Amino acid sequence: MKNITSSSLLFLSLIFFTGCPYESLVPIYCTGTKVDKKLLGEYLTGDNDQTIKVTSTRDAMGNELYAVNIPDLPGTDENKKSYWEAKVCVIGGTKFIQFFHPDDEPVIYYIYKLESGGVKDEVGEKLPYVRLTPMSQSIKTHPKYPEDLRDYIKDHQKDTGFFTVEDEETYFKK
Repeated sequence: MKNITSSSLLFLSLIFFTGCPYESLVPIYCTGTKVDKKLLGEYLTGDNDQTIKVTSTRDAMGNELYAVNIPDLPGTDENKKSYWEAKVCVIGGTKFIQFFHPDDEPVIYYIYKLESGGVKDEVGEKLPYVRLTPMSQSIKTHPKYPEDLRDYIKDHQKDTGFFTVEDEETYFKK
């Protein structure tokens, strides 16, 4: 098994949506984010029945994004679509990832908290993981501007019920 750094696990989570995440009509405002090349590659879903491929792409304005091919995206009504783009933002020390279909009208952003690390397997090899926790769909606030969404997340991410912890999933890089 390949020894993969824990930072590469961060991206793994972007691929696997569970539960019903918060949906926003505006993206989280963040600047200076770049694709982490260590996060590119193939990942397995929690039950190892799907392989998801992660590459990089650029949007129309030249910004780097993740491109994710996933045959089935649980937790959304978008299960018929296999291509997603994603961007990682750090807000108040917490990493968030937002997934979207760039050609949809309107574009809907699905938002998750992203954590990564590594655990040792039975033979002592470090297995990188990513944990994805959906922002709760029960949040009733829907800011109209990206800056307002970022500020709302910064101010409320520690609130009870802000994340749907029972839908949290952990995934391992292939």
